[in-house]
Amino acid sequence: MNRPTDRRSWPIVAAVLLFAVSTRATSRSASGLAADKPTADQESAERAEPPRSRGPAPPSGATIVNEGQRPGWIGRRPYREGRNFYIWVSGQMASTKNKARRLLDDAMHDQAVRYAQSYVNHGRGLEFITPDYVTAMLEAETFVDEIQSPTFGTMYQAHGLLRMRPEFFSKLDKVKREAEQGERVLFTSMLSGGVVVVMAGAAFWLTRRYPAPTGTPWSSTHQVVEHRGGQA
Repeated sequence: MNRPTDRRSWPIVAAVLLFAVSTRATSRSASGLAADKPTADQESAERAEPPRSRGPAPPSGATIVNEGQRPGWIGRRPYREGRNFYIWVSGQMASTKNKARRLLDDAMHDQAVRYAQSYVNHGRGLEFITPDYVTAMLEAETFVDEIQSPTFGTMYQAHGLLRMRPEFFSKLDKVKREAEQGERVLFTSMLSGGVVVVMAGAAFWLTRRYPAPTGTPWSSTHQVVEHRGGQA
């Protein structure tokens, strides 16, 4: 006796379940800005071993003339001091100091962008990291090696130290949260569209499977219209 009723009710039940899931996803997207902020431990894990840009080592037999003047951060792994995070970067070798410096600028920008992409897990929203931004906001120190090679003569290689302050990480955190929120909104929209499709399909299936009985106001009106059409 109850089987027809059960068959009629399953599309509605499915629509209700989809609506509940979409509502929950919407509430998560509304609270995501506060809930998804990375913790200190998460940030530490993400920054532990970033991708690095380093030029080649001096050729075999070459001597770094000013090696005694080198700062201690050259050759050092990424590290933290206070609230700042530091990454050593080296450029390609060049025939002049000015060219070595230009190559370092390229390497510093490349390193900053690669690190930011690794941090936020995508490349969108990072247009603010321009070469000028890196030079003005992230560059802490530079040093140029003078290299004497018996094969290539005098060469130069520039090194730079990126200093990433909390303000930089705040920008990256904002980019990361906005991307995650956009993904949730898209997911919610797709679920909402699915609810509409299911409900429309359920309504169509019910009207075809169980047509309205005769004698109802809408069926009576339909019959009157057909009768008048026949008289005409």
